Amino acid sequence: MSLREDVGMRRPPTSGAPGGLGPEKLLEQLKAVSDATRLRILALVAREEMCVCHIVRAVGLAQPTVSLHLGKLKRAGLIEERRAGKWAYYKVNPVGVEELGRGLAERLSPTLPAGSGGPGRTGSGTGQVPDTLPCCDHECG
Repeated sequence: MSLREDVGMRRPPTSGAPGGLGPEKLLEQLKAVSDATRLRILALVAREEMCVCHIVRAVGLAQPTVSLHLGKLKRAGLIEERRAGKWAYYKVNPVGVEELGRGLAERLSPTLPAGSGGPGRTGSGTGQVPDTLPCCDHECG
């Protein structure tokens, strides 16, 4: 079973789905923040808008490497870019960060009522986490 299937992400998202972030977008955001350098960059631009040259200096990496990290964060919707001539400035996208938090909360919330169609996983396609999951041939304690 793939990671996507394991976390209840079998179907592609519908664009602008009501009630939250589509599963593919959440996966993209989680991948974006799974890297220590990108988390550091996100923290830097959360404090203030920064030019790429200042981000390069702050993280101590080459400009092309920083640009690749910025591209992943931008595609994930976690940062915004502003161009001024040949310079690029980045700042956190509060909407994207809020969507990431909400998407995680919706999928991990233990308070969802059974059968509510909320996020989760199950073989039935309802999106709910079952009360019990088969794990092995013996009783787990």
